[in-house]
Amino acid sequence: MPDQKPNPLELLFFILYLATCALMAGLPFIIGFLTPLWLPQLGELKAGLWPWVPVLVIAFTLVLLAAGELTDRLVRLLFSGASKAASNTLESLLSFVVIVGCYYLVMSTYPLALASAAISVAVYLLCTPLINRLTARAPRDTPGAP
Repeated sequence: MPDQKPNPLELLFFILYLATCALMAGLPFIIGFLTPLWLPQLGELKAGLWPWVPVLVIAFTLVLLAAGELTDRLVRLLFSGASKAASNTLESLLSFVVIVGCYYLVMSTYPLALASAAISVAVYLLCTPLINRLTARAPRDTPGAP
């Protein structure tokens, strides 16, 4: 089997693609963390957490992905006869509850956590067409792999 080295230009495009996907996945949470700057009357981020925001964004994204899979399976198991629209609505509401819970851990007040979650969801809905386009163009197979 010959040793195949990646083309540097292809590798650069692949790294940029992965960075774009990661940014699009975390962008709603990043915008949500900026909510205390826009709405200071609602509260603030708990003391000492600003330097940890990048790590928290990654953690929140992973928690949301895991919770989304769990709620998806739970809704399909418990409400197997429900329509697709009803199931999707319930899954979305459960995901919103998870997002509010994540923000409540790091925000000083519940109204700020709720506002941050609402803004995050709105940003996610605005980014959904771009996320879907990136997902559709994602490489599915490694070229030359058996």
